[in-house]
Amino acid sequence: YRQAAERTATALDARFRGDGSGFVTASALGAVVEPPRTIEDNMLTARLFLSLAAGEPTASAAQPWLAAADHALAWLFQPEVALAALPEVGVLLVADERSLLRRRFGG
Repeated sequence: YRQAAERTATALDARFRGDGSGFVTASALGAVVEPPRTIEDNMLTARLFLSLAAGEPTASAAQPWLAAADHALAWLFQPEVALAALPEVGVLLVADERSLLRRRFGG
């Protein structure tokens, strides 16, 4: 299952990574306007990348997954998004998961 999760995460990162921060809800290839980002999608995407990072034996192996998770978290933690996400307990869970991995792997 890990290999399938890694392939999925790699494709997700390549295809749905938004400009600046966050992941968009649809492919932006050929789009006139960049698709929107949602709190739930970015929360779940960050958790996927964090779970893959947690399964790595070293910090260097975890780094690509952590960087992808941080891309989603950077959008989630913008003040206007974070204030809109107050009812979303999952955002706090993702922040806690990232904090645990920061202590384990640094960065």
